[in-house]
Formats: sequence, C-alpha cells, structure tokens
Amino acid sequence: MEYAKELREEIAARTGLPAGNIMIHALHQHSAIALRGNRHNNNLMGDHAFVDVLYRKFGDLGVLALQDLAE
Repeated sequence: MEYAKELREEIAARTGLPAGNIMIHALHQHSAIALRGNRHNNNLMGDHAFVDVLYRKFGDLGVLALQDLAE
C-alpha cells in the first residue's frame, strides 16, 4: 500500500522518528473514505486538497502521540 508508506514518511518528517519504526493500522469500514493508489494518484477520492489535509492530520496525530507518551 503506497499510501501507508507515504503516511509513514509524513509522520517521520513531523516527528523525527524513522519511517521504518512507524506502523499504520487500518480498519475496514464501509462508511469511511476509501484511499487507493498514492497521495497524487487517488482514483477513489479525486479531491486532492482533502487528501493533502488528511495526510497532514496523520502527521498531527504522530506529534500528539509523542507528546502523550508516558511510562
């Protein structure tokens, strides 16, 4: 899944974590949006601005997760 690789790269750029240390987990839900292809060739959404925001939000989640780390 190319978009999962791109999401890991987005999170890595925002957090400083190595992309190889970031795991993307997805659930299959029929009421959710569908992503296929990659960030620039998404044949299901067609709304590139929305997909760009979605990728940035994943980066935000990575930053928030690091801020919330506790022992």
